[in-house]
Amino acid sequence: MATVDLSWTDNSGNENGFRVYRSTTPSPTFPDDYSQIDSLAADTTTYDDTTPPEDTDLTYAVTAFNDVGESDASVSSTFVIQSNTLASSPT
Repeated sequence: MATVDLSWTDNSGNENGFRVYRSTTPSPTFPDDYSQIDSLAADTTTYDDTTPPEDTDLTYAVTAFNDVGESDASVSSTFVIQSNTLASSPT
């Protein structure tokens, strides 16, 4: 089974945590085409998706959140997991 390892820079100084989203829609629009897959503690800068669907476009987004709201999303490149091999296609 494949794993997608995400990492980002924590540019927020007042977050309560981070939300990780995944989309299987080609050319997705945030937030409409994304589903939240996890919520992480403050100061987290990595996430391992151990259950990515295979043979479909995958795009990830990460947001910081606090009591006031949620930041704009940082969106990854789109790629496809094929037979446990990562095939990247830049967007």
